[in-house]
Amino acid sequence: MRRCFFFLLSLVLLLPAAAEPLDVDALLGENWYGLYLNGQKAGYSFQGVKRDEDTVMVVEDARFQINMAGIRQDMLIYVERRYAL
Repeated sequence: MRRCFFFLLSLVLLLPAAAEPLDVDALLGENWYGLYLNGQKAGYSFQGVKRDEDTVMVVEDARFQINMAGIRQDMLIYVERRYAL
């Protein structure tokens, strides 16, 4: 019974601290990367973070070419995520 009481008390005290707003200003902007395979450039990767009034949008885009069984293949990866503030 005591353990349950202390657990609930600590949960109530720690919940307000977990709900603090997140400062994403340091993450805003764009980052570009070269993708290399076996020492040669195979493509590129892009990551962008934008903030609107009430959302944060993260875009990741990667494009590269690889040889699979002697055939050149184009690989495309695109991810777009939105987070509510």
